[in-house]
Amino acid sequence: MDYLGALLAISGVLILSVVSPGPNFAIVTSTATLRSRGAGVATGLGLAAASATWALLAVAGLG
Repeated sequence: MDYLGALLAISGVLILSVVSPGPNFAIVTSTATLRSRGAGVATGLGLAAASATWALLAVAGLG
C-alpha cells in the first residue's frame, strides 16, 4: 500500500507539470496573437524540433 501512495503522489505531480502552461506556451501564444497564425504554428514547430533534438541528445548520452 505504501508503493501505491508514492505512485499516486508522483503521478499527481507529473499531471500538474504537464497541464500547467510554461514559457513555451507564452511564446507561441504571443507570437500567434501579435503576428499571425502561421507564425504561431512555425514557432510551435520550432520548439518541437528543439525538444526533439534535446531528447535525441539525452538518449545518445550527450545531453
